[in-house]
Amino acid sequence: MRPLLDSTRIINVLRKGPPQRRFQAWAGVVLISFSAGGVIVWLLWKLLLLLVIFACGVFLIRRALQDPFSSSSS
Repeated sequence: MRPLLDSTRIINVLRKGPPQRRFQAWAGVVLISFSAGGVIVWLLWKLLLLLVIFACGVFLIRRALQDPFSSSSS
């Protein structure tokens, strides 16, 4: 049985194939990449949002801990 995607043939078509087949192959690569990225964002958007909020909190705490004044004033 033939594999669903043959990577050596795809690379060959992307590099040296006829213009119409090359365009179709690049369009397929773009669509697959876009859909995979969309699935990742759709499934992990809450996690990504919480990670951004966490990073902002760490940034604010680090800024608060930086003492712009000298410690000799106490």
